[in-house]
Amino acid sequence: MSTVRHIVSWRKRDDLAQSDWLTQAADIKRDLEALVGVIDGLLDMAVAIDPLATSNVDLLLDSRFSSAEALAAYQQHPAHKTVGARINTATQDRHCLDYII
Repeated sequence: MSTVRHIVSWRKRDDLAQSDWLTQAADIKRDLEALVGVIDGLLDMAVAIDPLATSNVDLLLDSRFSSAEALAAYQQHPAHKTVGARINTATQDRHCLDYII
């Protein structure tokens, strides 16, 4: 059975103080990872918020879904939209890659 990998990266907003970012990033990580088991078809998720100095992004979401339909349902789910709104207030430069594995 094929699954879908959904990988998204962001940079923190330039005008956001590092101390504020660290707090918000921890909250975003907690809230995103809590979606596993809440949204059907979301198989697993990892969120990285502690990049090395060689990185050019500050937040990475790596998730796996049972199907493209499950990914589409996740994107419309109210719990995801709530976390997404928080992410949008703290980040810029979103990049996404979805692919079948």
